[in-house]
This record gives sequence, structure tokens and C-alpha cells, in this order.
Amino acid sequence: MLTTILNHEIDPITKLPTLKQMHMDYAERLPKRVVIVKIDDMAAYNSEYGEDVGNRLIQKVAKVLKNYAQEFPDYGITIYKLRSNFAITYDTEVSDEFLRMRYARLQELEFKNF
Repeated sequence: MLTTILNHEIDPITKLPTLKQMHMDYAERLPKRVVIVKIDDMAAYNSEYGEDVGNRLIQKVAKVLKNYAQEFPDYGITIYKLRSNFAITYDTEVSDEFLRMRYARLQELEFKNF
């Protein structure tokens, strides 16, 4: 179930804009960069621990990504919740090195005790 708030499609679990919203946002202009963040084996995780725990994991990832976006306000970052992934869009140019460093940092995060 999606929530529409002021004509924005919002994912109810993460409170992030959805893929549909991303399509609407970029119908006339494309972002400079798009990075996809995937949670490996989310379906298996849900099967093993249940959807409630899986949803908490997704909420934690969303929170980490929102905090990440707030660290770099000049980059025009928007986080979207896709079907089973997240998209990070940048409205300004960012270097490959910047993205590699950010990606490495995200990979180091541990989601214990969420």
C-alpha cells in the first residue's frame, strides 16, 4: 500500500519517495548520477526472520541513507525506495572517486541490534 502525500508517492515503511515518484521527478530532466543500493538476499532474510524484522532492517537502511544525504546538502541528493532496493540520485556532478569512497563507507556499516 502506497501513501500519496501532496501528490508525492511515499513508501509507508521507509517514508521515502517511491520508484513511481522518481519517474515523475525525472520525467523532464535526468539526475546527474544514480546509484542503486541493494540489500542482498532480502527475500531469504524475510523468510528466515519474518517480515516485521525485515521491515525494521529496511527502515534502518533508509535512516542511514537519509543521514548520508543530509551530510552532503550541496549535492542535491534524493533517496528513493524502489521495489526491493534503494536509489540515491545526485542533481550535481559527483566524481567517481567520491562515489567509491561513499560506497566503501556504506559497505562498512553494520546493522546489528536494529
